[in-house]
Amino acid sequence: MSTIQRLIEYKQYLGGFYSIFQITKVYGITDSCFQLIRPHLIVQKQKEMKWVANRMTLDQWKSLGLFQDKEIRQLFQYKKEHGGKIGLRDLVLKFDLTELQANWLQNKIRID
Repeated sequence: MSTIQRLIEYKQYLGGFYSIFQITKVYGITDSCFQLIRPHLIVQKQKEMKWVANRMTLDQWKSLGLFQDKEIRQLFQYKKEHGGKIGLRDLVLKFDLTELQANWLQNKIRID
């Protein structure tokens, strides 16, 4: 896998970069390489960094304030049973979310 592919995958994993220094975490980007490209790097300010639903931690789900602990455990169990993925439709059906809640959730997190 090329360094560019790893860089793109890491960006997707994070849901976007908020600091140019995050690039140094990518395997293959040496300090000398980073220093060379650093003057050319720009991170655009985002309104709000969105978490990726399929990679969120228990604390991140809790911080949304939409789900109880028991529901979050059910969510993790559901993800485990379905290859580590959960979609918006799954969340709406499993937790009987209203349209307003579903729209709010979709604005807060990135659901693939």
